[in-house]
Amino acid sequence: MAPHLSELSHRFPEISLEIVARRDVVNLAQRDADIALRTVRPTRGNYAIRRAGWWNLGLYAARSYARTHGLAPGLRDLSKVAIITWTRDSAHLRGGPWFAEHARGSAVAFMANSRRVHHAACKAGLGVAILPCLAADLEPDLVCLLPPSRVISVELWLVVHRDVARTARVRAVLDFLVEVGPKKGR
Repeated sequence: MAPHLSELSHRFPEISLEIVARRDVVNLAQRDADIALRTVRPTRGNYAIRRAGWWNLGLYAARSYARTHGLAPGLRDLSKVAIITWTRDSAHLRGGPWFAEHARGSAVAFMANSRRVHHAACKAGLGVAILPCLAADLEPDLVCLLPPSRVISVELWLVVHRDVARTARVRAVLDFLVEVGPKKGR
């Protein structure tokens, strides 16, 4: 959604955005934020909830790594690749469980607790990584070995406390984010 924020700013110049990215869940009841973007749909609370789109993650490698290891899109055997994954304390995050199931015999080339670091390590040719398609597909040095339909495609939810859901500025941002939100992966 970030590439569309300038469009939002042009369309609604009176709205000033502040984006705070963090792993923990903000408390909307205490007004820690007006809108939260979540990968898990809340099942309780006084919230208005809308689907914002999909967070698509595929398996990527640097073109040089893929060439050196004879890897091509549609890869079936991960036992001969080195993986870039989460540190032990973050192994439960997106991609960690997928690797645990599908890459049991693979060597771990690198571990980090940051998706951005995974991206940089993958681009540097350290191994294969599960990366968000929106960013990785823009990198000419990366090749998608497995699409989100074979890796992970997670629904994104916009969550708003009902007390602020009908305010004009919040409604405008919600509608815009739904409009530009990523579609389900290929």
